Amino acid sequence: MTLPVYVINLDRRADRLASIAANLNCVGLPFERIPAIDAQSLPAVGMKPLVSLGARACLLSHAEALRRFLDTSHPAAAIFEDDAEVAADLPAHCVSIDWWPAGTALVKLDTPNNLKNLQGWLCGQTPSGRDLRQIVRWNAGAAAYLVNRAGGTALLETIEKEELNIDRTMFDPRFSSLARQLRPVQIVPAAVRQNPVFGSDINHWTQPSQRRRKKRRMLIKRSVRWQMRLVWWWMTGKARRMWVRYSEAPVSD
Repeated sequence: MTLPVYVINLDRRADRLASIAANLNCVGLPFERIPAIDAQSLPAVGMKPLVSLGARACLLSHAEALRRFLDTSHPAAAIFEDDAEVAADLPAHCVSIDWWPAGTALVKLDTPNNLKNLQGWLCGQTPSGRDLRQIVRWNAGAAAYLVNRAGGTALLETIEKEELNIDRTMFDPRFSSLARQLRPVQIVPAAVRQNPVFGSDINHWTQPSQRRRKKRRMLIKRSVRWQMRLVWWWMTGKARRMWVRYSEAPVSD
């Protein structure tokens, strides 16, 4: 039985929907569209000061996809943003979760926006032979991921009170206690990338003053204990800086 696949898409971005629909149809993955929350429809008052309207809309859109998944009986789901491009072997990752490392609730499928970064230890392999590495530092982006029921439930409970963007909430254990709890892993090489033809629909919503406030707040919020672990893992070679590129072939980078 194939895990459910959800695609988050703004009503006004039919071009993005057509692109990812063609890609997913090509690899044989049926999907359900999740209408994205449009930042233009959100009120400016009452929003959390460190999260822009665009980031807030993105959080709420992912929350709706998670609710749709949790309404089913499936053990996990694949969630995509509409600018994702997928490799031919991706369907093999959506059949079961037997290959997930113990304790993992999130599997990041896409390439991190910051391609060269500190990546954790090798902790498994995908059904098609791609490596799995523990995420120990921010792997930016949330264009494509697998999430199990425990992870989906915890994410929903966190999103409403979170002051972080969706990708930091899930994939930055330095700042997100939830990320430390869910123990996300990165597929290497990545099986999904963001289509370079499409730009971001949320970046222009963030104001310079908001960025400065957020940076100061995050420096305070950062887990000192986790930072010390990062230094130790890097010094002992358990974690290392490496490229996480996209590849059609399931060959380790």
